[in-house]
Amino acid sequence: MLKELYQKYHREIYLYLYSLCKRPDLSEDLTQETFL
Repeated sequence: MLKELYQKYHREIYLYLYSLCKRPDLSEDLTQETFL
């Protein structure tokens, strides 16, 4: 189930976070934290 959620929402969450901070590294880290 988590895998499906990750696949479905990863890109949207990442893009949203990137729009806020404009840092790819931080955006990816925060996206990963979302799913922990």
